[in-house]
Amino acid sequence: MDGSGSVGDCEFGKGKKAIKYMMGVAKENGIDGKYAAVTFASSAKINFKFLPYATAGNKIMSISYPDGMTNTQAGLVEAKKLFNDPFSGRRFGAAKMVFLLTDGQSTIQESLTIPKAQALKNSGVLIYVVAVGTYINGIDEMVKVASYPPQQYLFRVKTVNSFWQIVKMITQQVSPSNLYAAIKGQYDPPC
Repeated sequence: MDGSGSVGDCEFGKGKKAIKYMMGVAKENGIDGKYAAVTFASSAKINFKFLPYATAGNKIMSISYPDGMTNTQAGLVEAKKLFNDPFSGRRFGAAKMVFLLTDGQSTIQESLTIPKAQALKNSGVLIYVVAVGTYINGIDEMVKVASYPPQQYLFRVKTVNSFWQIVKMITQQVSPSNLYAAIKGQYDPPC
């Protein structure tokens, strides 16, 4: 998850909330996944290794906003480490996916971003990219980072708040149970 200065603390918080609820929708629909989190700004950090939804959902909300530049390649390197680490908690034989939420092109070692994404994909990891913004600097980079074909793995939203609204709509349509009831009336002030 991109935590660079252009994202801002408020939008970063909405991104965490949206991802937590997406994981909840998966759980309600019988997908018993394990989740890990990596944030990146000027540097990258593994926030937690693979955990079941209940634990990961709580941990994601406690991730602090890192602020800084956009070092996407470092985030991809940390993600690859998680998949390669036999003690990361991941299930061997399970589908491997990265969900990359970012608002733009790398600004640190940008020439390494596409090769690092390719290395991750070559190891059997699908990369989904949510590109945030009306004009995304470096959309070409995001297209190349996403798995192929990009029309299935690259999504564009105007703001992280828009992403959050989409997650709430999907939740209503896919799983209109207690999870949706918990977020249905929630007011999200603009950042």
